[in-house]
Amino acid sequence: MSLHEQRLQIDAKRRTGVLFCVLGGIMAAVSLAVLIGDPQSIGGWLSAATPLLLVPLGIFNIVTYRRELAAFEDAHGRDAGLQDPAT
Repeated sequence: MSLHEQRLQIDAKRRTGVLFCVLGGIMAAVSLAVLIGDPQSIGGWLSAATPLLLVPLGIFNIVTYRRELAAFEDAHGRDAGLQDPAT
């Protein structure tokens, strides 16, 4: 696997982590709105549990990204795997 592919794979963890955190926040807000409207709603309670899984998983991915990026840059240099944008 080339250095560029390795960096893309590491960067994908950051994007996934941010996506999970954002989706978890949106789902928490929606489920809170549903629960305020109808506290007896089973769907509201079930959807409230999903952010409890997504946000920690997102944080784990972001922490893993930082750890792997630091190890990658220590092994190959700070600019390893980066490409200049095409003009």
